[in-house]
Amino acid sequence: MVIRSEQMSALQEGSTLSFEDRVFAHVRDSFAEDVKRLGERGTRERISEAISTASSYGFSTERNLVFYVDLTFVFGADYDGRLSWARSVLTDAAVTDEDEKRRRLMNTASDHRQDAVVAVVPPAQ
Repeated sequence: MVIRSEQMSALQEGSTLSFEDRVFAHVRDSFAEDVKRLGERGTRERISEAISTASSYGFSTERNLVFYVDLTFVFGADYDGRLSWARSVLTDAAVTDEDEKRRRLMNTASDHRQDAVVAVVPPAQ
């Protein structure tokens, strides 16, 4: 049996879509206010962009990709460029194992909870 490249591309695209659908369901359950604010289309765009960015940092497993997506909702879509602690962990060439990179990012993120993006509601004056 021979699978043509067009068939393989179609299979991979279908797999990606179903993964992104699962991530969307997770984000909808975990970050309902963000989904409400962004809408379904905006949320799906954020997820797709985050998965692409996470891949560029060497993340490939579903667990690690979802963790990265979650952080974009906790710290903001551009947290990797805006927060020096995140950029430092994500670009550390000495860490080549993606699970170790996720663990370090998780530990560092926990230490920087104050950087979390809060609801887009102005503080009471």
